[in-house]
Amino acid sequence: MPTVGNPVYRQEERELQLLELCDQILANSRNEVYLSMHFLDVALSALQFTADVSVNPLGTDGEVLHYHPEQLMRIYKADRYMVNRAYLHMIMHCLFAHPFIKKEREEKLWNLSCDIAAEYVIDDLYLACVHRSKSQLRRKCYGELRQKLKVVTAQGVYSYLEQENLDSMEFSRLQREFYMDDHRIWNQSRPPSRRQQQKERWDDIREHMQTEMETFSREASEDSRGLYEQICVENRQRYDYK
Repeated sequence: MPTVGNPVYRQEERELQLLELCDQILANSRNEVYLSMHFLDVALSALQFTADVSVNPLGTDGEVLHYHPEQLMRIYKADRYMVNRAYLHMIMHCLFAHPFIKKEREEKLWNLSCDIAAEYVIDDLYLACVHRSKSQLRRKCYGELRQKLKVVTAQGVYSYLEQENLDSMEFSRLQREFYMDDHRIWNQSRPPSRRQQQKERWDDIREHMQTEMETFSREASEDSRGLYEQICVENRQRYDYK
């Protein structure tokens, strides 16, 4: 059995402390976002945390938030608000079913479209806890999307980018600009029934959010207009499908 003075024991202890610290960082990020957006309470609490050195730097399948411990610490030390933003970014993916509705779309283009749609909503919120100065590229992209789309959804962004037929350099610039989380986890093998259960869970959370924003948080729905519009579009599509 390892003793306190044993190097193996000390290494295990350091690793355990790092994981505990990472879990606390993510819990604090969740709480900071909640304080600014109470109507996100159910969504923010819907993900469990687990360490996973295969992700870069975080990712979620809609049920678990996977994080790379060393990379998460690096981001937190550089700018803790970016951890808040990454957390909210992944919540947006789940709320709008991005991990579940790829269908026959081209994977890289779909991933980029989902990131742009998620970041568009977050930038539209103007929250201090997730603030990030918009680059010229980001402002240009948003301006073009607003001209073409009534509501900026991942599906709409995908159609727009598909028509633009971007060259590899332009595509790479957009990927670097909007990348926040690892989408490879979306493609992990899961039984179709499990994937459908996860989607339905987030559909229910999104419907609850719309009711919350309309009934109890009218001011929030005005301050979060882009988010509210996307929620309404997704919920309407769900009812139309039914």
